[in-house]
Amino acid sequence: MVGTHVARDRILSRIGAGGMGEVYLAHDPALDRHVALKFLQAARAGDSARRRLVTEAQAAARLDHPFVCKIYEVAEDHDPPFMVMEYVEGTTLRERLRQGPLPIKETIRLGSEIAEAVDVAHNRGLFHRDLTPANVMLAANGHVKVMDFGLARQEAPEEGATMTATGQVAGTTAYMSPEQLRGERVDRRSDVFAFGVLLYEMTAGAHPFSRNSACSTAEAILNATPAPLDEQLAGVPPRFPHVVHRCLDKDPERRYQSLHDAHIELGSLAQPDAQMSGRPAPPTRVAARWALAASVAALLASGGFALWMWPDRFGLAQPALAFNARDWIIVSVSRT
Repeated sequence: MVGTHVARDRILSRIGAGGMGEVYLAHDPALDRHVALKFLQAARAGDSARRRLVTEAQAAARLDHPFVCKIYEVAEDHDPPFMVMEYVEGTTLRERLRQGPLPIKETIRLGSEIAEAVDVAHNRGLFHRDLTPANVMLAANGHVKVMDFGLARQEAPEEGATMTATGQVAGTTAYMSPEQLRGERVDRRSDVFAFGVLLYEMTAGAHPFSRNSACSTAEAILNATPAPLDEQLAGVPPRFPHVVHRCLDKDPERRYQSLHDAHIELGSLAQPDAQMSGRPAPPTRVAARWALAASVAALLASGGFALWMWPDRFGLAQPALAFNARDWIIVSVSRT
């Protein structure tokens, strides 16, 4: 397929493949820009899959946000059908995690951007259902791009179906919520769970439920409790592990009810004055001055007591102690 033309675009190279299809880098000569073409797998290209591709592309195209990968057009009549998407130069979060965990400040910043992007989708009535490190791009400009809404669904309170046409649960097992694995109705809180898995993995460098097989991983998601982050790591804001573990609560009623709330929490932790655990906050200049004054006062008090009790030992009469220690302390602090 490389070197051929699809519609007006010339395919340059193959970028990768996922559960829904293959992605290629292409050049759009009309607008002189690079784009990504995502082709639906031939085995999935039936009429229902084509209709779903169009519906999902239309929904994702409404998400005009800097942290969401843009959808330009969809070609349902092509064989196989494909979407034309924004090409994002960078690497996936999955590739980055192969190098180990991210610094905590970077995790908080990128996590906040992911939460903001998916929350925008939720506010449009769209939830992702496949929020994984492979579907988060770390762009060359240092920001994230949430992509691949191929399994996204419009929120419909009366709709309980979460299965594909073949009866399989849709999504990536390791990032599914417990209710998603059970085949129950899913909503935005399933994305909250997947987001918690991402945050945990970005921080600890390991998946909280990963086991030797997909079945064992699913069993762990349903029943196991992940190791507490605050027992594994030092130098993280004390509130951060709470945010992660609340996202990972197996009961959707006890999770954050929206990623907006998680975004707000992470935003507060990104502030410069957010205290890190294991390291006491450095004293301010004013606090340091008063600490010095307190030390001087204690020294004077002990020395004054000795002079008062035993003045003859120092060749002084008791009236010699009539000085104002408070004024001396205040003058000393003001000159520091």
